Amino acid sequence: PGGVDGLNMGVASVAVNMSLDARINTTVTPWAQLVPKDIFNNFVVPYANLNEGRTNARALLAEALFPILRQNKAASFDDAIGAVNGYGDASFGSVWTALSKQ
Repeated sequence: PGGVDGLNMGVASVAVNMSLDARINTTVTPWAQLVPKDIFNNFVVPYANLNEGRTNARALLAEALFPILRQNKAASFDDAIGAVNGYGDASFGSVWTALSKQ
């Protein structure tokens, strides 16, 4: 029947496609291709884990993250982690600042 788990809204296919797009988008996430395939398939591709809510959170996160990653020119895992946590270009803020504005 659907409805309760969000699957009737296309959440699963949207989330999986966003995962795959992030992996091949060498402009914004060049380091994503370095994630081993088994880890990517088991921990990144699934749109939800166990009792996690079935929501379209990846779109919200991508909207907040990608401008920060672009601004900070995050070319590695370390660069991305620093940018997300606000250790890159201080004038741009962190993902937490960006999400609090939405």
